[in-house]
Amino acid sequence: VGATGGNTETRNCRFENNSCVNLGGAIYFHNTSGPYHTLSNCVFSGNTTTNGIGGAIYALDGDTLTVIDCLFSNNVANLSNGDSAGAIALAGGAGGLRIDSRNTVFIANRGSVDGGAIYLNGDGVNVFSNCTFTGNIASNSLNLGAGTENGGAIAMGTSAAGTLHLVGCTFTSNSSYDIGGAVYIPGSAGRPEILVSNCTFIGN
Repeated sequence: VGATGGNTETRNCRFENNSCVNLGGAIYFHNTSGPYHTLSNCVFSGNTTTNGIGGAIYALDGDTLTVIDCLFSNNVANLSNGDSAGAIALAGGAGGLRIDSRNTVFIANRGSVDGGAIYLNGDGVNVFSNCTFTGNIASNSLNLGAGTENGGAIAMGTSAAGTLHLVGCTFTSNSSYDIGGAVYIPGSAGRPEILVSNCTFIGN
């Protein structure tokens, strides 16, 4: 699915074993005017990119995602070329809400660079409430070196200047090759703001 304009709402859908060469194995959002995209009670499983980021979903510029009661499992961003975000990648954007994810489960997603499940880059507010991250991996077989495979569950990019809110989330058995078994926040010029409240971290 590709959406380059307007608002979208997706309910009670399954996206399984889809593949894209570049961006967003199942869904690609791109619109600089800031549309809103809502996903509720959806399943994303086994989606891949073969040469790009966002194994399941990629959103660029001003798009805002609301993700409610969804499951992301076994989605992969290219392991042979070095790409980020097995499940969801958000890039660009200037202020405002970028993602509001509630009661969503991320299991065994894999990014070969930053963010086994989630990669966030750019400005804006990113909120994850009562989400579960289990067994997500940021790693590949390329041995790209220090500083390249970070944030087993969530990674923010080096130009990120936004806010990350983690509220009531559980992180279990996530891993990365380099830094941040669960979450990676870079020492970037953007100086992102982080809020963590009532979260649980086990065995990352």
